[in-house]
Amino acid sequence: MQKFARERRYPQYCCALSVIEIVEIAYFLGSGPESPACRYREGDSTKYLTGLDMTEYLRFVTKLTFVHITDAELYLISSHSIRVTAACLLHEAGKDGRLRWLSDCYLVYLRNSDIIMIQHNGALAPAHRRMVEMAITSANLPSLSPAGPVDVSIPDIEDED
Repeated sequence: MQKFARERRYPQYCCALSVIEIVEIAYFLGSGPESPACRYREGDSTKYLTGLDMTEYLRFVTKLTFVHITDAELYLISSHSIRVTAACLLHEAGKDGRLRWLSDCYLVYLRNSDIIMIQHNGALAPAHRRMVEMAITSANLPSLSPAGPVDVSIPDIEDED
């Protein structure tokens, strides 16, 4: 017996059912759980590429690029990282980051990046301006001109011995 969390109210968006459907299609097409992500011909031989091969390569390149990366940080890099990064970049660009997911389960991968924060601030700016106007009016305060962004960075202080 197989148990999984099912979205019963909206079955068309159920992540569990989507995964089961993908696995069933793969089995129907002749793939098994040990099957490679892809295979290709090189001359007279058949080559296979697995998710593990991709993960090992990504970790190898990451280690070359970030020489001081810890093993714990390196462990977070996998072939799935490409999909997560693509979903985030598409979201930042205002595109559908769904890729091939049938549901909106990709939303769990989205991050609050600098680009998203700037977009949110821009979208909320009219509401913020209106709230400030209402607060000034209700308190009978004189109008203020906008000061622009505030720099909250802390300057580096040289350590004197």
